[in-house]
Amino acid sequence: MEARSANGVDTAPPLWSWQTLLSGLATLILLASLAAAIDWRSTWSELIASHKGFVLLGGLCHYLTYPVRGARWRLCLAHLQVRQAGAGFGLVVFFQNFVDNVVPAKLGDVYGAHLARINFGVRRSEAIGSIVFQRMIDSWIVLLLSFLASWSLLSHQLPSPFYAAPSCWAFSSWTGRPLHGFPGRWPTWSRPFARGCGPAGRG
Repeated sequence: MEARSANGVDTAPPLWSWQTLLSGLATLILLASLAAAIDWRSTWSELIASHKGFVLLGGLCHYLTYPVRGARWRLCLAHLQVRQAGAGFGLVVFFQNFVDNVVPAKLGDVYGAHLARINFGVRRSEAIGSIVFQRMIDSWIVLLLSFLASWSLLSHQLPSPFYAAPSCWAFSSWTGRPLHGFPGRWPTWSRPFARGCGPAGRG
């Protein structure tokens, strides 16, 4: 709900309204249906059998990421005028991640853009653009880490031509430039070959 204007002064929307009650009731129904689908006895048994120190450490690391993710989001919006300091972004990311774990189709990101509009005065299109940019950066980081992990595990099983292929490609790319750029320095019989080494000769 957008902020209303009274006598030229922006005022916050009322906290309790039929929209708030309806959305809260829908959320409770959704959470109750999800809770009914969980095998709580099996979950509790796995929790009891787990290493409590690792569970606490994982939870601590998870919640400590929210201030960092909030600061990163604020940095992505540094070129815009924001009404609030970066500390509020971590709280918005927390609620956004909670909704994202409940609703399908990444609607939590849309909800985060809506919260950014309400709390920071950022346009929804700009907020969702910054969220997509962060997702792209996260994807590249995960891809890089996956490549490094795969290389460390499987590099000893790769055949020897695999290591020679990048070197051959780099050498052919480096030597093809002089052949294409300076065909006059080569003998007459080799000039058609030199002209054909570059992209222009092939095209």
